[in-house]
Amino acid sequence: MHIVHLTASTFFGGPERQMLGLARALPSDCQTAFLSFAEGGRSQEFIKHVRWNGFDGAALKRDTPNLPAATWELASRLHNARADVVLCHGYKANLIGRIAAHALDIPAIAVSRGWTGENRKVLLYETADRLHLRYMDRVVCVSAGQARKFASPEFRRAERS
Repeated sequence: MHIVHLTASTFFGGPERQMLGLARALPSDCQTAFLSFAEGGRSQEFIKHVRWNGFDGAALKRDTPNLPAATWELASRLHNARADVVLCHGYKANLIGRIAAHALDIPAIAVSRGWTGENRKVLLYETADRLHLRYMDRVVCVSAGQARKFASPEFRRAERS
């Protein structure tokens, strides 16, 4: 099985450590690679750690605001890597990853870490993410608390509206 993680990493922090920890914990017959949106060059710190840990890692050449081009670049990279599944980390990865994966008829799985609503811009992105999660093939919550939020009737009502 070949798993590709997709993220929009701007530094090497907790979520990035979780991704690498998961990759290291998988059986040896699972190949893991990492792709990140370039984020103006800020993804290089994460890509550097990915490679230090012995995994393939690269930044996409295309990014915001040209998301259609990023989607097709991602689909091409997933196809060339013979990906069996794409694990999407974050709202941008969820949206672009799902479209690219479904174009190739491979599953797209969202990893949901939670929502902070720290400012209006983030709140807007997180709202779009919550609405979009219903289209993912699966959603993995990284904590019991997040799973409760995701399964709550309030979330489901907001999702339908």
